[in-house]
Amino acid sequence: MKKTLLAVALIAASFGASAQLAYPGSNWSSLTFNPSVIRGTPEDNNILLQGKLEQGVVWAKFGDVRLNTYGSVAYSWDRNGLSYNNKIVPAIGVKLQTQFEKGQFDVGVELAHQRNFRGVTAGPSSGTGVLVYAQYWFGWDLKK
Repeated sequence: MKKTLLAVALIAASFGASAQLAYPGSNWSSLTFNPSVIRGTPEDNNILLQGKLEQGVVWAKFGDVRLNTYGSVAYSWDRNGLSYNNKIVPAIGVKLQTQFEKGQFDVGVELAHQRNFRGVTAGPSSGTGVLVYAQYWFGWDLKK
């Protein structure tokens, strides 16, 4: 994976990308009591904590598109011991990012390792794999 990331950075540099070394990072988290409004489900009367921490390095910029490599850790924990809510997921990846005035669009690929740590009763409790994704974030103010 390191060789792949280095190759992508070298290819980007050979196409005349301007050097834009930057270190963007982000964090989000959510703490929810009773994440389901349907009585009698496994989520009923539960507490759920989840979030993600990410640190990246922008190596190059092609117009409005940035080449970003990153490391991240996603996490989730709940009081009721639901296996899908109790995990930690470290990952490394590379993505292309386009920022707009009120948002951002990313496409990327990451190598992730998921480890479930509570409530797993059958099947594997961890695994490693490659994820390909597209994601966006947009915000607005109705007053403007």
